Amino acid sequence: MIAVYMSCNDLTTHYGRIRALAVEVFKAINGQSPMYIQEMFEKKDNKYNFRGKYNLKIPTVHKSLTGRNSFRYQGAVLWNKLPQHFKETNDLRVFRRLIKTWCGATCTCIACKGVY
Repeated sequence: MIAVYMSCNDLTTHYGRIRALAVEVFKAINGQSPMYIQEMFEKKDNKYNFRGKYNLKIPTVHKSLTGRNSFRYQGAVLWNKLPQHFKETNDLRVFRRLIKTWCGATCTCIACKGVY
């Protein structure tokens, strides 16, 4: 019975948070959010055509839990974990449909780690 609740298609609080974060990062990257949110994320410069051409720069954090739990840091980390075809889409409806099927990332926030 527990396995039914923990499947990736069930909208648990954990996956709901991850999906909402991914959607907000998508909107920021594609110019569909306010400018101050768009400025939080910077695309990673790649000289070569590797798989990570749609990745974001991970902001530098100086041994701080608050920095690692910020929207900017967690959003960039999550975005870089997404499959390539998720990041290549430009349509929000398509992205939301794709993100509902994805259950690959492990959350790195304080709440999911159990560290308070």
